Parts: sequence; structure tokens; C-alpha cells
Amino acid sequence: MLPGCGTTGSSSTTPSSVVVSVQPGSVRLFLGKSQQFQATVTGATDQSVRWLVNNVPQGNASVGTITAEGLYTAPVDLPSPASVTVAAVSEANSQASASAGVTLMDDIVVSVTPSPVSLAAGGAQVFTASVTGTGYPDAGVTWSVDGVAGGNATVGTVAANGANTA
Repeated sequence: MLPGCGTTGSSSTTPSSVVVSVQPGSVRLFLGKSQQFQATVTGATDQSVRWLVNNVPQGNASVGTITAEGLYTAPVDLPSPASVTVAAVSEANSQASASAGVTLMDDIVVSVTPSPVSLAAGGAQVFTASVTGTGYPDAGVTWSVDGVAGGNATVGTVAANGANTA
């Protein structure tokens, strides 16, 4: 954790008056995608900050990178743990900083088996869904038939347990 992270720091004339804030305070981001962060410095004439990702100046390929303007780009491979901290440190006083949490999400892949399936009218088939990818709080699925949630009498229906009922 950075010294003074999220708290007041100092300016060139009054050490305890510099405050840094970062917006947004937390985000969820897919691998390889970007998020713009904004830093605000109060209590110092020098409004500039330096950006770090997991305490690495400007980040790196493992945790993601951030530009001098605060544009964070997530790594292409999911780190462990799947979260990083983006921090802005005041150039006027390195003790004044603030941070934001970034939860990284892997691409999600949903597979349904068996596939393909041919059913006669009134036939039934049990399907199984497999969800892979990380960083998601709920890996459950919602079933639909031809884009209709749960289906209907025209296209067939899917029961909550995944069994096709028509």
C-alpha cells in the first residue's frame, strides 16, 4: 500500500494540506480493455500526479499499464489475484495519494451440450451448460429458445433445470 493512500498528504508550503482523489473508485474490466481514470489534487499549485499499478510506475504487461493521462489498459492474461490497484501520487508531495480497485475479468465462454440436437414435436432433451472464465460473481446461465427467455409454445420451452419440455 502506498504511504498516505487515500488520505491527505502535503504541498510545497503546507505539508498536510494536499489531498488526492481518484475517480472512478472501482471498476470491473475485461482483459485487454481500457478505463480512463481521473485524479484531482487539491491543496497544491502543482496538480500533476504520477500513476502506478500495483505500486509499479505506469504498470507493466502482467498487471496492466497506465498512461500519464490516467488511461489504464488491462493485461491480456489474467493475473492472480484477478484484481489490481491503480494509484495516483501527487508530484507536489509523494505522501499524498489515492487509489482505485480494478477487478479483472477473463472472457467468458458458455458451451451447451449436446449440440446439435434434432427433436420430434413433443420430444424432450436434457441440456448441460458449462461456463468458463474468471472474475464473475455468478457463473449461472439463463436458458432461452430462439432468443426467447424460457421459450414459448411456438419455439419450445426450457425448464429452469435445463430440460427442454417441448
